[in-house]
Amino acid sequence: MGKISPPSNLMRTSSRSKSFTLQWNNSEQDDAIYRIFVQKDFVAPPKMSSRASYVTSPFTATKTASGDDLQANTLYDVYLFAVNPTNSSDYAYTTLEGVVTGPPRPTDVQISNVESSSILSETQGKISPPSNLMRTSSRSKSFTLQWNNSEQDDAIYRIFVQKDFVAPPKMSSRASYVTSPFTATKTASGDDLQANTLYDVYLFAVNPTNSSDYAYTTLEGVVTGPPRPTDVQISNVESSSIQVTWQHSTSGTAQQTTNYEVTYAANGETMSTMQTNNAIVNHLIISGLSPNSFYLINVVALTDTDNIFSDESSSVSTTTAPSQLDPPTCSDVTSNSISLEWEDSTESVVTYTLNWSPSSEDGSNQKPGITTTSTTVYGLNTNTQYSFTLAVLNNAGIGMPSNEAVFVTSE
Repeated sequence: MGKISPPSNLMRTSSRSKSFTLQWNNSEQDDAIYRIFVQKDFVAPPKMSSRASYVTSPFTATKTASGDDLQANTLYDVYLFAVNPTNSSDYAYTTLEGVVTGPPRPTDVQISNVESSSILSETQGKISPPSNLMRTSSRSKSFTLQWNNSEQDDAIYRIFVQKDFVAPPKMSSRASYVTSPFTATKTASGDDLQANTLYDVYLFAVNPTNSSDYAYTTLEGVVTGPPRPTDVQISNVESSSIQVTWQHSTSGTAQQTTNYEVTYAANGETMSTMQTNNAIVNHLIISGLSPNSFYLINVVALTDTDNIFSDESSSVSTTTAPSQLDPPTCSDVTSNSISLEWEDSTESVVTYTLNWSPSSEDGSNQKPGITTTSTTVYGLNTNTQYSFTLAVLNNAGIGMPSNEAVFVTSE
């Protein structure tokens, strides 16, 4: 397709103290991936480096650039790169200067001079607790909870998670606030949760106008999923198959890994899955793939309990090898040479490789680096039958050799 086209119509849609949200129209290359760089001082655009944030996005996409490296009330310049997934040196970018973050958040908020008109005109007495608290799913460092709300419609909710069940904590800054509908979900996650660990959960319903009026329910033994698999690698890349290997998920005693699931998808295709039969196997051969196609792959550790599994591994990618060619045809024969020709591949060809040998002998000769769709092999024996195969080489690798074509030199 030549050089990739740049994304367009890059704009800021909103800003907070330490983040802003961007929107753009994608590159004309459908399978492009995107990298965002944010910096204070506009200089020559950086090279493709480990500082990039990757986004694979639909036609109109949003990406939030945020973190401790962004400061409040500050102007930034943004580079948005569209990158060819099979050739990282093929990229194009657009820029947006003067993207501003929001002002610093207010601090030291206090309440005073509370008068009777600030209190609810009708009191409900002591607030009722939430009920039917349950875990609905778990990942390596998170789990999802569901419950029925308190009878007080405007109650707010606080969730506390801890390893060892003790007396419930007081209402403190450690609370996670959730204002939720009658049946609500809340994901408790973060670096303070560990994989394959049992936790106890306190769910508080709190009167929004009187924080000392609260009720709670508890759920003991909520388990996180196993650690995610690591060191995912791809090898033995062929036209229709690849081999995926990974390091085992290290399980503890809370929830054992039973097997693994590999998910993969080509550009724009629905995600497909394959599973191992047990937790001992740490590799899979994925077959039935499309030739010369870009694939994203990741691995998940599964357990024998519904909805308890690991986080996805870091994604890896590869492009399958080219398609198998039709056998070459013969255009001329002499006593010591055979001229061959073939149809040009419809895929991105780098070179062709021709292999041949006398049909009655083992082993073969090879002529690599052919850049046209014809060649002549010299130095052959008189009145001898030779077998020929042809393969195409591109940036993804070498394709499967064609079926044999057999020709005989003249006397």
